[in-house]
Amino acid sequence: MDSFAKVVILILVLIAVFLVGVLVVDIVLSFNDTTTDVVEILKMERVNGNSDGKYLIFTYKDGMPYEVFENTDNLFRWKFNSSDMYNKIQVGKKYSFVVVGKRIPFLSWYRNIIKVKEIN
Repeated sequence: MDSFAKVVILILVLIAVFLVGVLVVDIVLSFNDTTTDVVEILKMERVNGNSDGKYLIFTYKDGMPYEVFENTDNLFRWKFNSSDMYNKIQVGKKYSFVVVGKRIPFLSWYRNIIKVKEIN
């Protein structure tokens, strides 16, 4: 095997290790990093056009832009109702969100909403 083929194989192995590492980090964050935030809804968007819904929820807190959350299904939390949850959330109302994960801008990861409760 020539040196070019060895370099290509090495690069492919490194990419595979990176992807597996990203998946492991995602799983760990789904289990270990649960917090609750009380926020008001600024706007909402559906991100992709395929059948798997990914929704972004833009929020503000104390009158200032706060954070963008993701509302997607989560196998590890047994959450499969992201579309129904998205339909119940309304702009201008205040909610308590139970969220998991971390905001990692480099990977375009947002904290994922697991439970929603409207605050009156």
